[in-house]
Amino acid sequence: MFNDVVGRSVSDWYPILNWNKLPNFGSCHTKSCMEDFSNSYYRDEQIVTLYINICETLKGNFSSANVRLAGDPGAGKTSFLYAIKKFSETAKAEHILSKFYFYILHINKVDDLDKEENYKKEIIYHVKRAWKEFYFNCGQSDRYLRFKNQDLTNKDLVNKLSDYYKNHKSDFNKIMVFAVDDVDLLPGDHVSSIVDLVLKNIEIGSVKKWLVIRKTTFDNYSASTKKKIEQFFPDPYQYPSISLYKVVKYRIEKACVDKKCKTPFSKELCDNTIMSICEGNMREGLSLLKSVLEENGPGDFSHSVDEKIIQNYLAKCAVKTLASSQKLIDLHANLFKLSNFPIAVDILLCTRQHSSIDIVFGGVNDCLLKRNVNAGYLVGGKGHTFKLIQSDFNDVLKLLIEHGLIIKPDKNRIKLTEKGVITANFCNGDFYFDYCYEKNRLHLEDDTYWQLAKRSLDHKEIMDTYQVWKNKR
Repeated sequence: MFNDVVGRSVSDWYPILNWNKLPNFGSCHTKSCMEDFSNSYYRDEQIVTLYINICETLKGNFSSANVRLAGDPGAGKTSFLYAIKKFSETAKAEHILSKFYFYILHINKVDDLDKEENYKKEIIYHVKRAWKEFYFNCGQSDRYLRFKNQDLTNKDLVNKLSDYYKNHKSDFNKIMVFAVDDVDLLPGDHVSSIVDLVLKNIEIGSVKKWLVIRKTTFDNYSASTKKKIEQFFPDPYQYPSISLYKVVKYRIEKACVDKKCKTPFSKELCDNTIMSICEGNMREGLSLLKSVLEENGPGDFSHSVDEKIIQNYLAKCAVKTLASSQKLIDLHANLFKLSNFPIAVDILLCTRQHSSIDIVFGGVNDCLLKRNVNAGYLVGGKGHTFKLIQSDFNDVLKLLIEHGLIIKPDKNRIKLTEKGVITANFCNGDFYFDYCYEKNRLHLEDDTYWQLAKRSLDHKEIMDTYQVWKNKR
């Protein structure tokens, strides 16, 4: 049905990049095959160090093996959990992980998250399931089925399985690790209840309990919730932030047969732009890079084109993907258009040069004057001087603050956020303007605005000139 129309696809890039297939730009913990998982899971020195330290803690069988793993959202904490689990399933008998069975509960998949009763039922169900898999893994399947056939409730069955293990540990050749992931997607008071429920249903000290959480979420919990988590998960580990560029390069090299395969994304785009705009979320970053490749074809590139040329091309094209995915704010949208001038663009770029609101106001006024002169005095005549209206400046500044591009640390000062810095890097360029023009021109039919907005300015020069006077001798 789709074969009768010629379409463009990401596969158009394959002969240019020397790829034989699309590398994995998604999660790696869903890979069932160990080889596929390993080919997607990037390890650097920091991750290996974390892994070794956790193994040493497990080897010592310390009570502190109740681990609390914190890190940025989407940074790879879940993949790290599954890496340990998968390795434990294939590890040689002499390796410490071969002595442990890992069960991972994704608590965010519970239905009706606003009801504590649902957490209770779900956790009891998963504790029962964990015991079942643990019994089967340790060659105790007959024992489990014997208890199961007694027609017990989930809670009673959990107690039965727990009590038997407690009194017959020598019959089991492994120790269970029960890991709760994705708790940071729940309200803080629910997290406190979950901690209680997990501990209540797995009271045995030899069963290790792990909690995986975002550091920023943990820091924002109430004092009582933080105290409870710290008390029962006393062994804190910080999952390291890693380079998106290195992850992508690793996956490309593992996926491609040709050793001369090219990496189409620069380190600057990956680590400074994408990761900043995604606030460190590796999962979102990978998805965005895939979209950049899908939405921007190779055009007339030859097979021999240099990798750097491709990287520079996609770095410029990325603005379209970032803007369409709402990661990059459209400063030419009707929301920001309070006059015939692109005030939002000029405020952002002048704030790069100075933090004083008064000086930024003066600089923006000079920017708009310069735009008007360059456009042939579209607003007023040649003998008139344009003046920025204070209320227009204040209203646009308020919008930029609301959209997280600027912060106001005190009454008279403003500062770009990380998101603001990224937007400022793009918003004075042709690719950004062209995208915003195509998107908004039907809504902003006034050609005066676009004539004034399309002319790029040297905002540093304008701000320098505004602040400096020539000496008169």
